[in-house]
Amino acid sequence: MKDDILNDLDIKDPKSYELGYLLVPFVAEGERENTVQKEIKDAILATGGKIGTEVGPIMKHLAYSIRKMSNNKYNLFRDAYFGAIRFETTPSAIDQITKSMQKSDSLIRFMIIEVAKNTEMKVRLVDGADKKEADLVDGVEIGVVEAVGADEQAIDKEIDDLLVTSL
Repeated sequence: MKDDILNDLDIKDPKSYELGYLLVPFVAEGERENTVQKEIKDAILATGGKIGTEVGPIMKHLAYSIRKMSNNKYNLFRDAYFGAIRFETTPSAIDQITKSMQKSDSLIRFMIIEVAKNTEMKVRLVDGADKKEADLVDGVEIGVVEAVGADEQAIDKEIDDLLVTSL
């Protein structure tokens, strides 16, 4: 009985999440924001979630090609628009958000992780970063977004602990 009450509280209390996504590269410049709104933000808002900060979408060359089926044929992507959105919603809404985004032909991949409520993204400037399009966060040019001050093993363990779902 006590465990059931705790589980119900856990499911109904909102938590903070971060969603990273790759958007197909052939979305027109004027349509990027509309696509992100329609495919991602509307799915979050439909579950009663609240949108927080966001980065992108920014054109990036992918480290490896990604193959995705849409309209009954495979497409090979070497470039994509990368973006990230922080949001709050209940844990029970994550499955619904995931299912909604899996149906999208505009999203190549996405990943949702749970984050601590008051964490900030740390930004590190990198020389020789991809300059195809300006990479800006709050007006600062960036190359890599990373957690600063943690070793690689600690980051890997934290990612494994926080991973909610990925496509």
